[in-house]
Amino acid sequence: DVALWHERDISHSSAERIIIPDTLTLLDYMLHRFSNIVERLTVFPERMKSNMGLTYGLIYSQRVMLKLIDSGMTREQAYDLVQPLTKQSWDKGIQFRDLVEGSKPITDALNEEQINDAFDYHYHIRHVDEIFARVGLD
Repeated sequence: DVALWHERDISHSSAERIIIPDTLTLLDYMLHRFSNIVERLTVFPERMKSNMGLTYGLIYSQRVMLKLIDSGMTREQAYDLVQPLTKQSWDKGIQFRDLVEGSKPITDALNEEQINDAFDYHYHIRHVDEIFARVGLD
């Protein structure tokens, strides 16, 4: 016998009787555990800022590269300017911003306001309030 599209077949009954209920039970357990984590979550903003500082400002390298692209450079040109600075920053423990401000090709392409904008951490947290509101933490 070949089951047609609209006919039921006993070969799928295990999914209906076992897998689906077990999956939903596990999902319920996971959601309860996660809600407990979120409810008891303690945030230390100053510690978060100090952790960002451990990167020597490398978290802003993408923004610098995108600003260079917006200024008219190709992606490859911008990458070739930014990549050596990121390696130097990490290897020698130098702030990335200092290297950017000391790079003539970059300062020729970007003015002070554009560089300040690239290094503004508010860009990265601009949607935080919306995210908190979505999960009921406003």
